[in-house]
Amino acid sequence: MKAIDPFVAEVILISVVFFLSALIFISLTTIAEEKSKENIKKAEVAKCLSLAKIKIISVTESTIVILNQGNIELFNISIFVNDTKIGSFDKMNILEIKTLNFNRLNNKSVFTTAYCGGIFISSSCEEKESCWID
Repeated sequence: MKAIDPFVAEVILISVVFFLSALIFISLTTIAEEKSKENIKKAEVAKCLSLAKIKIISVTESTIVILNQGNIELFNISIFVNDTKIGSFDKMNILEIKTLNFNRLNNKSVFTTAYCGGIFISSSCEEKESCWID
């Protein structure tokens, strides 16, 4: 059996070391990218939790008025009466007011939901609260 030429052995060793270094670099880069995405998501959640607020201003016999009281846009806003969705809006800008016509009849509560960066927020107004106008 012939011995391997030292030059060939060195080239093979350098190639293996280079290949393993590349694999380690790719792995570390992937981990760093995932951590970065995770940190961005955490920052979005924190931002939404601190800035997002939706409020039901008033519920009358025929109208519900809601306000984006926060400092960030809200999306997929839905309004419910007794667990039945009666209306929705795609987007609400900061301090924007939206009005929805409806017939209150014997309903005793209204609530609204919205999303900010994938975070769910809500607000409610029940009979006898200051937002419930007779």
